[in-house]
Amino acid sequence: MLKEFIRPEDGLSKEERKEAVKKYKKDFTALLNPLKESKIPVIVLVEGWASSGKGYLINELISEIDPRFFSVFSLDTAQDSHRYPFIYPYYCVIPENGKMLFMDSGWLSQTVEDCVNGRLAAAEREKRLRSINNFERQMKNNGCVVLKLFINCSKKKQKKTQENLLSDKNTRWRISEKDLAQNDRYGEYQKEYDYWMNATSITPWHILDSDSKGTVIYDAFKLLYDTIKASIENGKFDAPPYEEAFTLSDPLPSLDKCDTGAFLDDETYKKELKKLQKDISELHNIIYRKKIPFVICYEGWDAAGKGGNIRRLAKPLDPRGFDTYPIASPEPHEKARHHLWRFWTKIPRSGPTCSKAPATSTPSALSPAATEASAASMCPSDAVTACARSASRRTGMQRSSPRRSETGLQPAAIRRFPRCISSPARSMARAAPSPARSVVFSPAERSRIAPA
Repeated sequence: MLKEFIRPEDGLSKEERKEAVKKYKKDFTALLNPLKESKIPVIVLVEGWASSGKGYLINELISEIDPRFFSVFSLDTAQDSHRYPFIYPYYCVIPENGKMLFMDSGWLSQTVEDCVNGRLAAAEREKRLRSINNFERQMKNNGCVVLKLFINCSKKKQKKTQENLLSDKNTRWRISEKDLAQNDRYGEYQKEYDYWMNATSITPWHILDSDSKGTVIYDAFKLLYDTIKASIENGKFDAPPYEEAFTLSDPLPSLDKCDTGAFLDDETYKKELKKLQKDISELHNIIYRKKIPFVICYEGWDAAGKGGNIRRLAKPLDPRGFDTYPIASPEPHEKARHHLWRFWTKIPRSGPTCSKAPATSTPSALSPAATEASAASMCPSDAVTACARSASRRTGMQRSSPRRSETGLQPAAIRRFPRCISSPARSMARAAPSPARSVVFSPAERSRIAPA
């Protein structure tokens, strides 16, 4: 794909392209309000070789856009991204309806880097491919425009650019050891780029030739303008959903055929409960150490006993190793994104970063789980999550971390709302609560988790 790529001639001179770019910038700016009114989110992924001019291109693309309409994301700025599922950082930054996200490299570069350096086994490659395609499929089915650009350059040109940057002490910082290694192993990287670009084609790739900055800018603006203009004219959902079958290994029985008559006498129940709670306590430490996520979603009829069940399940767990989240009506900023975004942003971190956890280490927390099979493909984090719909309409809720007492676990949030046990997403907004201590949210924070 990349080796054979030759940019088609467009018959334009250098000056004509400059004039065309000026016109595209003006016309593109005029599309921003219609884009917002159409509520179409846009993701522009700018990939390419190291030192090929990705940052320069993004700067040109956003030069005439109102800052309120866009954001720029670079994986280098994502904290602790290695402790989350691979696709997690990209789920977290998807734009609101009517806004744009420009990404300086993304899932392609990250995956190719892992493959070339032997960090991705054969089985993991398949999982990685599935997670990328699931992400692109979900964005497409949600009406999001995904424009994927790849800036191609030769090995010779890349080396020359890197040498020029290294020769100046003020630009030397732009070149990393990873960039130099890419040029040294150019053939290996090219092979992996070709494979992954062909395998991740739910939304097509557009290759740009870096031989001329003017040509790259012209081609990128033309693609961006034409794509957004067509999306506005055709509507948010301008194509049928990308179908992918999710089948259950064992069909679930209908509710009216479920056996609800199972019964244990009190003595047997207490004995079995005590044994199982002990087993769960041991498993909690094991899954933390092995970095295995465990998500439990609670659904059920109102007053069916979800809250009590969560309380008994949480009783033997280290209170520092999980948290509770009510699942209430979505907030306006949540409605403006993919319907699963509010669950994706709470995916917990993995277990310890060292091979052997210190004696004082605590289990990482649990997080709210996405309630669809597609979200289950997002893989590892740590600990236990239990989710349930909130049946209550109370407001001004005080959120507490589960605490032990003589009568067992009595978190106010769990008693009042059947919801979800999960680990706090420490990287998101707050620190995890200390053992046997409560966290009281401010009014603004309470409004985000309390029912509307």
